[in-house]
Amino acid sequence: MIRCCLKSSAMLFAVVLSCVCTFAQGAIQAPLAERVPEDAIVYVGWRGVDTVNNYAGSHFAGFVESWDLPGAIHDQLIPMVRREEGDEAGEALSHVIEIARIMYHRPWCFYVGPVDVSALPDDLRAPIAIVCNAGDKAEQLEDMIQSLMAMDKHPSDAIRVIRHGNTVAMLSKHTPAGAVARLGIADAEQVAAPLSLNKRFTEAMTGRVEQPMGAMYVDLAAVRQTVDQAIKRNEPDDHGKFVAVVEALGLDRVGRLVWTGGIDGKDWRETTWIESPAPHRGMLSMMVGDGLDQKTLTATPRTATWMSASRLDLSKALPILRDVINRVDEPDMKQGLEEGLVEFTNATGVDLEKLLGAFGDQWLIYGDFSAAGPLGMNFMIANFVRDPDQLRQSLALLESKVNEQLADSGGMMKLQIKSTPVEDTTVSYLNFPMISPAWSVYKDRLYISLSPAAVRTRIGFDQLQVTPITASDDFKMMRKKIGRDAVASIAYADLRQTAPQILGQLAMYAQMLAMQAPASPDGQAFDPMRFLPAMEKLLPHLGPTMTASWLDDSGIHVETGTPFPGADLFSPAGGTSTTVIAGGILLPSLTRAREVANRTVCSVNLSGMYKAAYTYSITNKDKFPPNMATMVQEGLMGIKSLGCTNDANFDARTFPEVPLDDPKVAAWIDEHASYVYLGGTKTANIRPDDIFAYEKLGLHDDEGINICFGDGHVEFVNLDEAVKLLKKAGIDNPVYHDTNQ
Repeated sequence: MIRCCLKSSAMLFAVVLSCVCTFAQGAIQAPLAERVPEDAIVYVGWRGVDTVNNYAGSHFAGFVESWDLPGAIHDQLIPMVRREEGDEAGEALSHVIEIARIMYHRPWCFYVGPVDVSALPDDLRAPIAIVCNAGDKAEQLEDMIQSLMAMDKHPSDAIRVIRHGNTVAMLSKHTPAGAVARLGIADAEQVAAPLSLNKRFTEAMTGRVEQPMGAMYVDLAAVRQTVDQAIKRNEPDDHGKFVAVVEALGLDRVGRLVWTGGIDGKDWRETTWIESPAPHRGMLSMMVGDGLDQKTLTATPRTATWMSASRLDLSKALPILRDVINRVDEPDMKQGLEEGLVEFTNATGVDLEKLLGAFGDQWLIYGDFSAAGPLGMNFMIANFVRDPDQLRQSLALLESKVNEQLADSGGMMKLQIKSTPVEDTTVSYLNFPMISPAWSVYKDRLYISLSPAAVRTRIGFDQLQVTPITASDDFKMMRKKIGRDAVASIAYADLRQTAPQILGQLAMYAQMLAMQAPASPDGQAFDPMRFLPAMEKLLPHLGPTMTASWLDDSGIHVETGTPFPGADLFSPAGGTSTTVIAGGILLPSLTRAREVANRTVCSVNLSGMYKAAYTYSITNKDKFPPNMATMVQEGLMGIKSLGCTNDANFDARTFPEVPLDDPKVAAWIDEHASYVYLGGTKTANIRPDDIFAYEKLGLHDDEGINICFGDGHVEFVNLDEAVKLLKKAGIDNPVYHDTNQ
C-alpha cells in the first residue's frame, strides 16, 4: 500500500513538474531557448518568418517585399564577384546568400558557453554553436556550409558541421556532449538543462516583448568574470588596475543584457534592458536625473522631420577620470592630467573644468527644412546651458586664441572666426566656403549649426514661440506607445519625410559609383541602383518611429516603436537597437571577425595620422611633418597609433624611455612602425589620389593593405592592386612586414 502511494505520488509529482516546465518554457517564448544549455553566456534566437503567424501583412514583410535585394545580388553582385575574384568566390557568395535566406525563414539560435581562460589568448576554448531547424532545407543547408568550409585555404578542426534530422549545426570541438544533446543535434544519456528554465534568464525576460521574433541574452557579469580571470592568469601585474578601472566606471555592477523584438500589430516593437542596480556611479552617473525637461522636448519646432534629445552631464567627466586614475594608483597619470589641464588653461585662457560645468546636462539635435543649412544639411544642436555667462566668456577666449593661430599659420586659406550681431547676442562662425559652422549662446541656450543663417533662424523661433513637435499627433501617438513619461533620451522621426531624403542621397552616390563601374564582357554595367529599395513600394510601410531610454534602480531600459526592424537607417536621428545588435551574428567565424577588427584599427590609425599631419600643416605653412616621429614629438598622435595588432615587430612597451626629442625615438619608430609615411615631402595641397601613407605588406595574411590617400580617406586594397598603385606612385619596392621578428 505504501509502495503504491509512493508510486502514485511520484507520478503526480512528475506530471506537475512537467506542467511547470511546459508553462515556464511557454511563458518565456524566446526562440529555441529550450534547446540552449542553461550555462549560456551569450544566446541569440530567431523564430523564422515562416513560423510567425502575424508576419504576413506587417510592415516588416512589406519592407522586405519592397526591396529586391536577392535579385540585385543574384543579377549584379555575384556576376561581378565571379569576374573580379573568380568562380570560387562567386560560388561562396552564392552559398552565403542562400544560407542567410534559409535562416531568415527558419528558426535558429546561437550559443556561447563558459570560456576556459587557461588557453587564452592563443586559443578560444568555449562551447560555441549555431543551430538551425531547417526543415526540408536541412540537407541543402548542410551541403552549402560544408562547401564553404572546403573553400577555406586554412582549414581548421575547431569547427564541425552536424545534421541531425531537420537540424543543422556548426559547433566548436569544445562543446560537451550534454550541451550537444540539449541543442538537439545528438542523442545522449545526459542532457544539459535548458536556458528556458534558468532563473537569471527567465527573470531577465519578464516584461519584454511577448512571443518575440528575435531575442538576445548576454550574461555580462559572466563575461566580465571571464575577462577578469584571463587577465589575472596572463597579465597578473595589470589585474589590479583592471579591477580598479571597472569599479571606477561602474561596470562591476553591470549584470545581464536582454533584447527582444517582435511584431506589434502591423508595426515592430523592441525592448532592451542592461542590468545595473543602483546606486549608479561612473559613466551611468552622467545619465542620472529625473528625465528630460519639458523645455527640452518643446524646443524642437513642429516643422522638424526628426529629433533626438538626451541627458549627458559633461561636468562629471573629469571627476570620473580622476576617480579612475586614483583607483589605478598611477601618480604619473594623475600628474599628467593635472599638468595637461594647466597647459590647456595657459594656452587658451579657459578653465576646462569651468567650461564643461557651464554646459547643461540636456542636449538636443533635430533636422528642420525651415532652418536649412548649406547643401541641404539642416540640423541644429542645442544645449540648455547651466551658466550662460561662463560659457560666453570661455567661448570668446577660445575664439580669440583660434584666430591668433589661424593668423599665424600662413596657409593659403585665410580662415577666421567671425561674428555677427543678432538681437541681444552674437552669432560666431568659421568662414569656410559653402559650410560655415556657427554657434551662439542665446539666453540659457547654446545653438550650433552649419551656417550663421540657420542659427539666426533658430533664435527667431524662440522669439516667435513656434508650435513644438510635441503637439503633433504622430509624436503624441508614439509617446503613448512607449508608455513612459520620464525618459533620459528620446529619438523621433517621421520616416515618410526622412526616407526620401536619405534614399535620394544614396541614389546620388549610386549613380556616381555606376559611372566608375566597369562593364561586363556582355556590355552590362554594374548598376548600384538595383540595391536600393523602391520608394513607391516602401512608402506605404513608413510612418513615425520613436526610441526612448531611461535609468531606474534596476538599470538601463530602451523601448522602441517603429514600422519594421532597422527602420532607423532611414532616419538621421537613429534610435532603434536593431542596427546596433543585429550585425554579425549569423556566422560564428571569430577568427575572421578579429581580422576585420584589426583592419579597422589600422584604418583608424592611418586616418588619425592624416589628421595629425594636416593639423601640423596649419601652423607650418601648409607643409606636412617630415616624418612620423615629428607627429609623436609634437603630441599630435600617440605611439600606440603607429602599430598594427597583427604586427609582432611592434610592441609599444619597448618604446625608449627618453625625452621625445631624443634621436632614439625617431630610430625606434623607423624600425618598429607598422606603417610607411610618404607625406614628408608633401603639403596640405596634396592631390586626392596621391598616396599619403600605407601599411607594410603582409600584415593581413597577404589579402591586402590599408592605404591612406591625399584626401584623407583610407581604403583596404587587395595585395595585387596595392602593389600596382604603389608602383604607379613610384614605389617599386614597397616595404614588407618583417616576419622574422
